[in-house]
Amino acid sequence: MSLLKSKIFNILFLSTTLLLSACFGGGSSIPDDHYYRLPEPVGEKLPNPILNGTLSIKKIITHGIYGERSLIYTDKNNNIKLNRYHYHHWEKSPSTLIQDNLVQYLKTIGIAHQVIAYNQNTNPDYLLEAELITLHRDMSSNGIIANISIDIRIYNKSNNSIYINKRYHSKLLAKSDKLIDTIQAYSDGLHNIYDELISDLQSENFRATN
Repeated sequence: MSLLKSKIFNILFLSTTLLLSACFGGGSSIPDDHYYRLPEPVGEKLPNPILNGTLSIKKIITHGIYGERSLIYTDKNNNIKLNRYHYHHWEKSPSTLIQDNLVQYLKTIGIAHQVIAYNQNTNPDYLLEAELITLHRDMSSNGIIANISIDIRIYNKSNNSIYINKRYHSKLLAKSDKLIDTIQAYSDGLHNIYDELISDLQSENFRATN
């Protein structure tokens, strides 16, 4: 390498080093990524299945920013604007996380003789479809709220009747401003939604014993 090229290389290297140091605060490291999953759902087994046969649960429908793995929040001064954390993510997409969580919960309590994740090659007796409307932290003056809204529909495939077609809501106050406490509030909120769904199915209008 010629002397001129060597000097140019050294100048470029030094400039790049100084630029990177300026960008990252003169030696401060880039924040670590953090990943979150929902706790395993816990529920009491029903005395008898509500649905006779197999219940298949489709992947949860999501739209826009709610389909991404980043955790979403509102600003304290503007609950219309949605923001996302850059270094805090769900382990999987909310669509898959909630589907897995719901399958496990309904299987645990024995809502049907068999509960499975949807597979186009199967022919279930009942089909559950859900659409996620809201899943974000509301940062308010009263604390941090885990806000969930989800539309749930359950079809009887044998006669194409609809047993459930309802929007479920949950707004629970997190114990602290730590994200892990918001995740727990999300889990508790989903559990409340599941319990309301079970209660609806157990009511006379939705009883599905053949």
